[in-house]
Amino acid sequence: ILNPLKAKKEMDMGLRHNKTDKTDAYHLALIQRLYHHPINQLQSQTYKQLNALSRFYDQLTTDLVMAKNRLHQALQSTFPEIENLFSSAKGKNYWQIVVRYPHCDLVRREDKKQLINWLMSLKGIAFKHALRTADKLIE
Repeated sequence: ILNPLKAKKEMDMGLRHNKTDKTDAYHLALIQRLYHHPINQLQSQTYKQLNALSRFYDQLTTDLVMAKNRLHQALQSTFPEIENLFSSAKGKNYWQIVVRYPHCDLVRREDKKQLINWLMSLKGIAFKHALRTADKLIE
């Protein structure tokens, strides 16, 4: 296997003008004989699998970023204030709130006591924290 650009440059040294498959094959053989390019070793199957897994991981990462961007865009159009109500670390509780209240009108329809009770059912949220969060959401 020879780099196509390198092969073209080496073949152009002979100033060939007629380009056919037959002359290309002849010149490639001649280049190999003159320059003794090293013979490429075949990659092991493990290396090929690792490359495939790496490409798959990169694709998943790209897909995840695109999905997060779409979600962020959707939240900006339905409930833009919700991102400002919470710290930058958006944990499980944040996403549970977003799932339950993807639009600000859904919070307005909810009774404050029901909202506080539901927030207290989330892991790690006590009454005072639920009360502050409910007030932020209603505001």
